[in-house]
Amino acid sequence: IMKHHFLLLAAAVCMSSGMQTNAEEPHKCCGGQNPNHTCMKDNPFVKPYSDPFEIPPFESIKISDYMPAINLGIKKQKAEIEAIATNQEAPTFENTILAMEESGQLLDRVMRVLMSLNETNSSPELEAVTEEAMPLYSLHQDGIMMDARLFDRVKALYDNRDKAGYDVAQRRAIEQSYKDFTRNGALLNAADQETLKQINAKLTDLYLKFNKNLLNATNAFEIVVDNENQLAGLPSSSVAQAADDARSRGLDGKWVFTLHAPSRLPLLQYAYLLHIVLCGRKNLLFAYILMLMPQHSHFPTVQWLRYFPIQLS
Repeated sequence: IMKHHFLLLAAAVCMSSGMQTNAEEPHKCCGGQNPNHTCMKDNPFVKPYSDPFEIPPFESIKISDYMPAINLGIKKQKAEIEAIATNQEAPTFENTILAMEESGQLLDRVMRVLMSLNETNSSPELEAVTEEAMPLYSLHQDGIMMDARLFDRVKALYDNRDKAGYDVAQRRAIEQSYKDFTRNGALLNAADQETLKQINAKLTDLYLKFNKNLLNATNAFEIVVDNENQLAGLPSSSVAQAADDARSRGLDGKWVFTLHAPSRLPLLQYAYLLHIVLCGRKNLLFAYILMLMPQHSHFPTVQWLRYFPIQLS
C-alpha cells in the first residue's frame, strides 16, 4: 500500500517542461472544504485522462484543482480501506492485497502530479499546495498502515504464504505488503504508534523545508564568465543560453551558468577549460554533487568523490 509517488511521472514532467500549472485564486466552491461540490466535475484529476499513455493534462490543471481532489481522494480511499478491513470473508490475495493496491487511485493520481511538478518545475503556488497537502497525506498513510484490522488480514496471508500455492508475483506482493506494514508501525502498541505519527509529521515538515531550501539554493547558484575564451568547446546553443541568462540578470556582455540541467550539462561535458567547472569561488560540479547527495544519502562520501572523473569523462 505504501507507494512511491515522487518520481513516477519524470518523463511526463519533462514533456511539460516550461509549462507551469495555471496559477489563480482558488474557486470559492473548490477551496477544498467541500470536495463533493458540483464544481468537482470540472476538475481534471477526476476525469479520465484522454491521452492514450495517460499523461496528465498539465495545461488544464489549475492550482485550485489540487486540494479539492486530494481531499476527495482521501475520503474515497478511506471508504475503500474500510470496506477491505471490515470484509467478513476470509482474507484472500484478491480481497486484501489486490484490493489495497487498487484503492486510492484518485489520490495517487493527484499526488504523483503534485510531487513530480514540485520536485522539477516548482512555483510558490505549488509549494503552498504541497505544504498543505503533505501533512494530510502523511497522516492518512499512517492511518492505513496502523490499522490493526487491515494488518491482521495481511498477516494471515503472510503466515500462510508457504501453503496457499501463490505464484511468484503474488507471494512477492504479500511479503512486500507485510514488510510495509511492519516497518510503518503495525506491530507497535497504541502509545508508540502515536509517537511514530508525531515523528512522521515532523519528518514531513523537515522534508518540505529541506526541499524549499534546496530549491532556493539551486536557483541562487551561478557562475559568471566574462572572458569568451573560457567558453571554448561549448556548443553555440549553450553559449547563447548563457548569454541570455546573463542578460536576464543585468550582466550584458557576460555569460552565466547555473545548476539547472540545460545550463549545467553542456558545461560539464564540453568545456575545454576545467577551471570554469572545478576552480574559483564557485565550483559547479561540487555544488551539483552536493545537491544530489541528500537524494542518494546511502552512498558514502568517498564514492561521491570518485564520481568526479566519471562526470568529466
